[in-house]
Amino acid sequence: MGHSRWYGRIYDRIVIQTDNMEVIKLLQNEENWLIEYVPRNENRKANSITKLAFNREEGL
Repeated sequence: MGHSRWYGRIYDRIVIQTDNMEVIKLLQNEENWLIEYVPRNENRKANSITKLAFNREEGL
């Protein structure tokens, strides 16, 4: 898989833990996904939706 670069550091392994088997199945096939860092202030739409959801009494 090669090395991943994150904040100036190089990693050859990244561990993701979840209790959702669907997520695990999707992530096991690395051809199906891409993870990119997007700073919150550069992703205003997603940030706005998240704020709306968390501001509601019942949460997400």
